[in-house]
Parts: sequence; structure tokens; C-alpha cells
Amino acid sequence: MITIGSSKFREKLNAKVDEEADKARLLVVGDVGRIEEYRRAYEQAITYRAVGYTGTPGDCIMADADSKRRTPQEAADSIIEMGDNWYMALDAIRRARLTAKEDIERAAAAPAAQQVYTAFEDTLRLILSTIIQ
Repeated sequence: MITIGSSKFREKLNAKVDEEADKARLLVVGDVGRIEEYRRAYEQAITYRAVGYTGTPGDCIMADADSKRRTPQEAADSIIEMGDNWYMALDAIRRARLTAKEDIERAAAAPAAQQVYTAFEDTLRLILSTIIQ
């Protein structure tokens, strides 16, 4: 537990909030390269579904379909489901991070700010438990 002056305490606690949110995001989607890969696959799958699963599926969809021996439609649907889950988790992490930082700034004293941080950690654990199995 950080135990220094109120302003410095809040500053350090907010930095910890950002660090923990960064770690949580990495657990959800992995490294930056993988994020781009997932985004491309998701966009291709959304586009393929929007045209009624007709035409030529994107390379990301076909890579998934071929590797898992399923149809392009099944691959696209799976990619969309996973992508929706990732985006929901990322949105929840963002909301938790921004809310915690604001609540830390508004806390009347260091113990209250620490309680906000503890609640933030609990929230991150809950978010991650829903996506990482």
C-alpha cells in the first residue's frame, strides 16, 4: 500500500490503475501484432456476414476455416463471437479504468482512494474471468 502525501498518493494510485488496465488488456488480446490480426479478422467476418456469407471470404476467415476444418460461414461466426467478447472486455476495462481514476481523484482521503483501487482490482478480475477460460 502506498502511504505518502495525498497528491502523490493519488498520482501513484492512478499510475497503478493504468498499469493494471494495460496488463488486463494484454491478457485479453495479446500483443500489438495480435491485436491487428484480430481486428482484421473481425472486420473481414463482419463484412462477410453483411453480404449474406456470399462471395469470396477474406484471407483471415479462410485461414480460420482451413485450420479448423469448418466452413467459411462457421469461421466468420466464430470470429465475430470472439471479437464481440474481446471488445466487450476491452470496453469494460476502459470503463473500470476511467471510473477508478476519477473516483480516486474525488476520494476524500487516502483510505477511500485505496478502497477505490481495491474495488478496481476486483472489477478487473471479474472482467478477466469472463473472457479468459
